[in-house]
Amino acid sequence: MKSIINYIEKYGDITFKEKSIGEVDYAILSVLSYLNFDGIIYSNLTKVKLGDAVKSFFDKYPEEVLENHGVGLKDSYTIAKSLIDKKRYCNLELYNYVYELDETIQFSAMFINIDKDNIFISIEGTDDEVVGWKEDFQLSYQFPIPAQRKCRDYLNKYISLFSEKKYIISGHSKGGNLALVGAMYMNVLKQHKIKAIYSFDGPGLRYEETKSFRYLSLKNKYHLIVPNYTVVGLLLNNKEDYKIVESNKKGIWSHSVINWKVNDDHFVQTKELSTFSKRIDDAITNWLDPLDYETRKSFVEDIFKIFERCNIETLYKIHAKDLKEILLVVRESSKISPETKKILKGLLTEYIKIVKEDTFSFIKSKQD
Repeated sequence: MKSIINYIEKYGDITFKEKSIGEVDYAILSVLSYLNFDGIIYSNLTKVKLGDAVKSFFDKYPEEVLENHGVGLKDSYTIAKSLIDKKRYCNLELYNYVYELDETIQFSAMFINIDKDNIFISIEGTDDEVVGWKEDFQLSYQFPIPAQRKCRDYLNKYISLFSEKKYIISGHSKGGNLALVGAMYMNVLKQHKIKAIYSFDGPGLRYEETKSFRYLSLKNKYHLIVPNYTVVGLLLNNKEDYKIVESNKKGIWSHSVINWKVNDDHFVQTKELSTFSKRIDDAITNWLDPLDYETRKSFVEDIFKIFERCNIETLYKIHAKDLKEILLVVRESSKISPETKKILKGLLTEYIKIVKEDTFSFIKSKQD
């Protein structure tokens, strides 16, 4: 089945004036914010063409440097590289770029000028940095997290109340959540400038926020698209009428949009989530619901103490590291509570069980 790369090859030389922007384009532009354009695009109205920016990125970061990143980022690099000389994308103008990373926050965003009527705002999701993943976990007990506040401030600063253009705010993974929350808490007058909010497999909100006036007032503009093997897109409480698309990969690999099936100019839709997703969703829900926010916070702090003790700053290093060392830290660390060890063991046991059963069912279906 065809993918985003096939879509770019087919429609890359057809401008948005000749063929209007659609959901596959939104996904493509959303993952562009994963590229570190610091020093390439500016935090003001100075515009840089997309093709030039991507060329400068690959000049600045050669292949051997990018190889040290995980699969998700590499997929974004593959998509970006395929856009460089495509008429549909290369002349789009990028500006209002921000990049912030420290021990408490991971946030990046930029404006993409689509046409005379529309501006696309791409919000970065979670990359390899552990601090970004910690923020994902913080969503379960804290609101707002630092990146959500940063996104709100970014939108308030750069969206013009007097512009005649409409804004499409979008992100992949955590970027989808930031797009939604940033829009929810921005200036009420400026909210009228929002045309749509897109989340590509992004986590949801705590229960309290889904009942708020701020969420309900934007709910009709909020579009959630998840793969049939989603895990991230089902975290917390999310939009009920989300769109499910088929993925060429199973499990966590389906999180990357480069693996989503494309038929001509749209994602291939399916009616149901996979058994894997349903089981994972049930397992996480059964784990989270009984825990109060303070217990969730203690669990997250304990988990990331493990990463700190093992000197893990990016997820890529986890793959390169001896997992026995990490497991040893979990068993022997006096800084990790017995409750955390119990929860972690239960989650890992359930996950392994689900993966085994799903793999067995898949093999059996092939034999039948």
